[in-house]
Amino acid sequence: MLTLSKADRAVRQPQPKMALVSVVLPVRNQADHIAWVVRQHHEHLLQLPVEFELLLVPNGCSDESELICQNLSAQLPGVRTVIGSGPGWGRAVNTGLNHANGDLMCYASSARISSADLLKHIQFALGSPNSVVKAQRLSQDSGFRTAGSALYNWLCRSLFGLSTRDVNGTPKSFPKTFSKLLELSEDGYLVDVEFNVVCKKNDYPVVELPIEHTERHGGTSTTTVSTALNLFVALFGYWNKVRKQAT
Repeated sequence: MLTLSKADRAVRQPQPKMALVSVVLPVRNQADHIAWVVRQHHEHLLQLPVEFELLLVPNGCSDESELICQNLSAQLPGVRTVIGSGPGWGRAVNTGLNHANGDLMCYASSARISSADLLKHIQFALGSPNSVVKAQRLSQDSGFRTAGSALYNWLCRSLFGLSTRDVNGTPKSFPKTFSKLLELSEDGYLVDVEFNVVCKKNDYPVVELPIEHTERHGGTSTTTVSTALNLFVALFGYWNKVRKQAT
């Protein structure tokens, strides 16, 4: 009996119809660059062979980001603004996915991904409709982030048995038929760990697409030494939670 790899099984499954792509973009205090970013994304995604929607999710903003997003929704076809219920990367991701109508779901950082890389990612995902497609960043923008990312990913692989080398890498895309990925519950940065754990648990094929480092478009990074340390602590808490659920 032949044993098919996950990739082989994905190819041999019936190909789902991809008529609409939904791209979720969480927004947090990005008033100085979000309009330019969204307009660039919109212009590039017009090259897709299918329809698309951009869902902007302002969350916990203390600047004009929310108003700018609403204005963009009024000006650009296919752009919608969904107000998050509170701050948090995971909360914004889940809010956007819950309001998305696409056959192919995608979420990405609106602060770092380039429009060219987003387009390339979605084009690849459309050609791999039975797989999860996620970015694997080839570098970080500082020694601190590089070292922290390497340690974090090593812990994730060790604690959860994951094979990915970039747990937090976005864009992440998946067909809406992978319904368990629409039931994520983490409100913060651990949503990306949960995403990978759900893929492993449900045997969803995952393809990692290398992506070059992109400088932050503007604003200030929300990742500090304090938030990084808190993330490591939270990671062990989530590991304990998953372990208890498995028993």
